[in-house]
Amino acid sequence: MKYDNYRCPSCGSNLDIDLDNLKKYCAYCGAKITFDTDSLSAILIEREKTKQYQAKVEAEKETRIFENSGKTSAVMLCVVYICLAIILVTAFITGAIS
Repeated sequence: MKYDNYRCPSCGSNLDIDLDNLKKYCAYCGAKITFDTDSLSAILIEREKTKQYQAKVEAEKETRIFENSGKTSAVMLCVVYICLAIILVTAFITGAIS
């Protein structure tokens, strides 16, 4: 399992963490990096919070889309009824309907 966006403590470059192998060499400066479990735990907790937040935002977006589509349908139905009423009144006035 890999995790992105961890920085080298020596040069600050971005590193990919391989959670199966907690030893790594920086590709830029060559520094040997060993990840302690406390910092990885904090990273994974933050990553999970981010995933949950993104899922919540996506669910709220889908809810808004669904709610707006219902409102749009109701408005369209009202427009159809109004048009139908105008047609019937016009037909009645012109004598097409008695």
